[in-house]
Amino acid sequence: MPRPRRAHDVARRQTLPHADAQLLALADLPHAKPTSEHALPTARWRRIFVALAREVRDGKLPPGSRFPREVDLAARFGVNRHTARRAVEALVRLGLIRVAPGRGAHVEVVSIEYAICKRTRFSANVLRYGREPGLHYINATIVEASDRIAQALAVEVGAPLAFVESVGSADAVPISLGANYFPLPRFAGIGDVLVRERSVTRALATYGVADYTRRITRVGARLPTTEEALLLRQLRTVPLIIAESVDIDGDGRPVSFNDAKFASERVYLTLEP
Repeated sequence: MPRPRRAHDVARRQTLPHADAQLLALADLPHAKPTSEHALPTARWRRIFVALAREVRDGKLPPGSRFPREVDLAARFGVNRHTARRAVEALVRLGLIRVAPGRGAHVEVVSIEYAICKRTRFSANVLRYGREPGLHYINATIVEASDRIAQALAVEVGAPLAFVESVGSADAVPISLGANYFPLPRFAGIGDVLVRERSVTRALATYGVADYTRRITRVGARLPTTEEALLLRQLRTVPLIIAESVDIDGDGRPVSFNDAKFASERVYLTLEP
C-alpha cells in the first residue's frame, strides 16, 4: 500500500518564534550560579525577565497574586520604565502573567477540574467552571496507524488515519494540546469539518455518529518539548499530564484515538464512574 501523503493544513502549522524559544530556555535555567558571564543574557531587560520568571516558577510570586508595577520594577532593578516594560511584555507573551484593563497585571492562574467519564467533552468540562472554552485547530494530515493505535481503532497496521492537532483553551489561556486519530475512509475530511464546527461532537454528528462514549483512558506524565511548552505558554520544567483514550460509537465501533496533553498547573483530572 502506498504511503499516505500530507492531505492539507487546517491552518499553517505554528512555528516557534526564535526569540520566545530563547526566553523560555533562559527562564528554565537552573538555580546554580553561572560559571561565566556568557551564561547570562546581556540585555538588561532579559536579565530582569529571567529574575521575574524564576520568581513565578518558584512560587515567590504565586498564581493569582498582583504583579509589581513597572515603576516599582524600574526602581528595584535600577532601570528606566521602558526597560522594565520590555521584561513585562516578554512575561505576558509567554503566558506567565496577564494584564487586564483597569486591574493591572496578575500572575496567571487557571484551574479546571477536567472530568474523565463515560461522555468526556472538552467544552462541557470548561463551561462547568464558568470558563469560556476555545479550540484552535493547528494541523490536519494523513498518517499511518502504528501498532498500538491500529489495535485501539481495530484497523490494520499502516492503515491511513485522519490526524488532527488542536490547542484547547479556557478564557483564552491554553490548557491542553490534542492529537486525534480518526479511521478512514469513514471520517474523510474531518479536519475541515472540525474547523467549521469547532466541536468534536458536532463534527462526528455530520458523519452519522449521534453519540459516542469513552471506552478507556490511560493517564501518565512527562515534561513538555519546547514546542509544546510554547503552545501551552508554560515553562519546560512543568510536567504535562498525558491522557490517551479511545472513544466508541453506539455500536461499539471505535471513532477516535486521542492523545491529550494537559498543563498540570492549570488542570486537575477527575475520574468519574
